[in-house]
Amino acid sequence: MPILWDDLELLALMYALHEAGGLHYRSGDQLLQEMGGSAGVDSDRAAFVRTLHVMAQDELIAFELLVHGLVSTPRPESYEYLAHLRNFVIRTKGLDRARGIKIVDPPPEPGEDDGRSIPGLIIKDIAVSIQQAVGGQDDFRRELEFLAESGISPENFPETVSGEDGQARQTMEQLHRGTSAQRRELRQIIAEWLEGALYAAPAEAEHKKIVDALARQGWFVKDGRLVIGDPVRGAKRAGGNIAKDARIAALHSTIREVSQRPFEAGEPAAAVFEAFKAVNKRVRELSSSDEDGQPLMARVFRPESPVLYLTDLGDETGRNLQAGYHHLFMGAMRGIRNLYAHGHFPELDENQALEQLGFASMLMRRLDGATLGAEQQ
Repeated sequence: MPILWDDLELLALMYALHEAGGLHYRSGDQLLQEMGGSAGVDSDRAAFVRTLHVMAQDELIAFELLVHGLVSTPRPESYEYLAHLRNFVIRTKGLDRARGIKIVDPPPEPGEDDGRSIPGLIIKDIAVSIQQAVGGQDDFRRELEFLAESGISPENFPETVSGEDGQARQTMEQLHRGTSAQRRELRQIIAEWLEGALYAAPAEAEHKKIVDALARQGWFVKDGRLVIGDPVRGAKRAGGNIAKDARIAALHSTIREVSQRPFEAGEPAAAVFEAFKAVNKRVRELSSSDEDGQPLMARVFRPESPVLYLTDLGDETGRNLQAGYHHLFMGAMRGIRNLYAHGHFPELDENQALEQLGFASMLMRRLDGATLGAEQQ
């Protein structure tokens, strides 16, 4: 049975009962049963009561504890407490939210979030990387704007931000302590941050550090959300299935999207082929070119007047980087992608495939920062 109750799903149920005129006559244990739980199961009952109280504190609903005929006031964790919760109503704020609920995806499966903690140090690392990326170290307003544009609901922001923690950290910690819907919001922004789906993204070293730390606690990015799994610890980190999941989760989102299905189907070479096809396609799109493969890379990334600039060429460091990646992109097409394109699929084990997928991911991340030369604009 669920450990956390989905407050949006519960609000939707209560709104349907409200519209039908039957909410006011329901007891707490009846609502629990209609949500699929049992008042006889301690974990169901305790979590459900907590969710009701949080929703009441958020001014979404109101209810009464009717103690007529009872010798003493029942404790919140008792069956009697839940059975004597009556006179449920949805308050104005709850009505507004219920009418605005849009079911974009089905409610998350119980396997997505079992209530386990995301350690505070990991949340801090994520918050610091966001802070640095958006330039909000000295201006909480930039962090607030970034979080709002990334989908954090306005009511989930702390009323005040104090100290050196910053807006991002205090918002994420508040979401982490909240209801299942608030935790879902947190899990979604963490996943999108790591996938590079937002306005800004973490640096490569920060990305790897955060993904590894989350994997050790049993958290992995899947389908745009952070979801639970078995922790990556000890010997498993060297090459077991769990470590494999963490390595896949760390790939650039496009590379993961095109390669994960064939990889999990036991076709690692096909996964690699799809990854480098995606790199080739991305370069063609960015450069508006009809060329393909090595000739495309040779022309687009040439150090002298490139079509796509991978960095500022104003100093020797920038010129060396452009020249180096010029060879890397050409080598990737000639040494990997072209072999597959002509039917030469080598025998790869999972580790070899993951190494090549990591190479494709590195190239794709470099393309995220590429700019078109002025003469091509």
